[in-house]
Amino acid sequence: MAGHWNLPHEWWGLSFGGTNATQLGDKVNLASSSRLGSATVMLNSQAVYPGTGSMTFPVPIIFTFYKPGTTGGSVGAVLATQTKTFNVPYRPAGDPIACAASTNSIFTGYSNTGTQWFDPATGSCYYGVVYAATFTFGDSKLPTTVVYGVSHDATSGPASSLNVQFSTESAAGAVTVGSDTDPGNLFVQAGPGSNALGGATGQITCSTVVGSTPFQEYNTAVGATGCGTDTQQSPTAPYEPIAFVPAVEIDSNSK
Repeated sequence: MAGHWNLPHEWWGLSFGGTNATQLGDKVNLASSSRLGSATVMLNSQAVYPGTGSMTFPVPIIFTFYKPGTTGGSVGAVLATQTKTFNVPYRPAGDPIACAASTNSIFTGYSNTGTQWFDPATGSCYYGVVYAATFTFGDSKLPTTVVYGVSHDATSGPASSLNVQFSTESAAGAVTVGSDTDPGNLFVQAGPGSNALGGATGQITCSTVVGSTPFQEYNTAVGATGCGTDTQQSPTAPYEPIAFVPAVEIDSNSK
């Protein structure tokens, strides 16, 4: 039905705990109006394994489909929703030798600090580990255009270090089936606090948005009226401040 996929091991994402976001999503045109089967969101777990106990931590996550609102940038009635508890893996402890400050970071413009973990299989250092959370819905029928949202409580514990990973609209991992209804715009909801929708590396950086907000659409372009930041996929890639979309895949029911 719709998807943006083929992501690398770890990439840019939105930190719910670091930005005070409580829900992230997008408005999309599905390939067709059909029965909903499943939805998968790629998460990035940056919570460090404490050294004892389980190597995973439980997180209730909500995936919701909304009818587009009657006014621009809003959402209407809930079409389908599911809350599911996932056992999300912790990431390994940091390697101050293999990931020393002198080594290259996979994130252009950001140096390693020794807190990242080292993956010998790829020879690279990472802040987190990627986890695919799949929601299996019943047989709900969706209209062609929907707004979806991913939500979890990131106010405390290891879930505060659980991010929603991004894909892009215009490059590798881009929207491959269906289409993005409003390129350069994402739906975000913020909780109470002084850092709503902010954060050093959050690609939605609305420092002027403070306090609780409803789930609504924001322009992610850079500028006085936008909430974007300049980032690159690689040292030779073009800047894509408006191209980020949640790494989500929506599939129809095969029945």
